[in-house]
Amino acid sequence: MEWQVHRTQEKAGRVGCPEMHAHQAAKALEEIRRVEALIFDACNSLPECYGEVKKFAYGVLTIFGSTYSYD
Repeated sequence: MEWQVHRTQEKAGRVGCPEMHAHQAAKALEEIRRVEALIFDACNSLPECYGEVKKFAYGVLTIFGSTYSYD
C-alpha cells in the first residue's frame, strides 16, 4: 500500500495535478455508480412483503446519491 501512495505521488509530478484529479474523480464516480447498482439490485430482489424496507433503502440512496453528485 505504501508503495502505491509513493507511486501515485511520483505520477502526480509527471502528469500534473489537474489531470490526475480529474482521473481520480472519474474513477470515484464509477465506483459509486457500481455500488449503487449493487444496492438497487439487492433491494429489487426483496419480496414485496419488505416494501417498507425498500422505501427506506431508496430514501437513503437518494440522500447519499444527491450528496455525491455535488462533489
